[in-house]
Amino acid sequence: MMRPTRFCIPMALLACAVVAAPAHAGWGDALKSQANKAIKHEKKPAKADAGPIESRIEPQATPENIAKFKTALQTEMAEREKVTKFLATVKSPEAYQKCHNDWVLGPEGQKLGKRYAEGMDGKSGAELQKQMETIGKEMEQSIEKACGPDPGHYGQGWASQQTREAIGKASDQFAEDDYAYGTWKEWVLEFCKYVEALKKQPDSAQKLAKIKDEGLRIPGSGTGIYYVYTASEANALLEQCETLVPLIQATL
Repeated sequence: MMRPTRFCIPMALLACAVVAAPAHAGWGDALKSQANKAIKHEKKPAKADAGPIESRIEPQATPENIAKFKTALQTEMAEREKVTKFLATVKSPEAYQKCHNDWVLGPEGQKLGKRYAEGMDGKSGAELQKQMETIGKEMEQSIEKACGPDPGHYGQGWASQQTREAIGKASDQFAEDDYAYGTWKEWVLEFCKYVEALKKQPDSAQKLAKIKDEGLRIPGSGTGIYYVYTASEANALLEQCETLVPLIQATL
């Protein structure tokens, strides 16, 4: 991706010490909100308020698929943690700008400006353009070495793209269906939240035993809309809720 070069040529190396840098506030919020947007999908709980309990989640909640889902969640978390750690190394626009200005007005900046001015003698057209590009790249590298990454390159748009890529990598590990990963986050979380609330009820043992034997329907949004889990799916998910819920919540 092409990025703008942050320098002024020729003698403006010294003259334009103050250059506005785009704000980068809200990186953490961008990562969270983009994850929420990225897992929205068209597949909703099915109308299944009566009759035999059949599998409704795609792919089915088998132990093998649950294991793949867990791995996918861990992948997404790891990718997002990389972004968070990198952003922690990026200065605020104000701190970066001060460092940038200090460098431009300091010995290195003045030396580079002088070398550029001297290099202009006898050059024109393509030669001058090449000289400008050479000095510009050298200046950009020197400032990054002294001040760190330019926060103007790592704002909300960049953070959102990194989140999409993290979700994409995780989704690819889980299933071919692009919606499946987001669907599972919703369905697994609904199941585990329901069971957690159920455990606080006096007759929880009896109700849990019934779920293990018969499966479960959880009312969704809308009349006759339910999240439906077979007995085998319920048993497989019950064993993993404690592990899966924190992973899902960390990626919402």
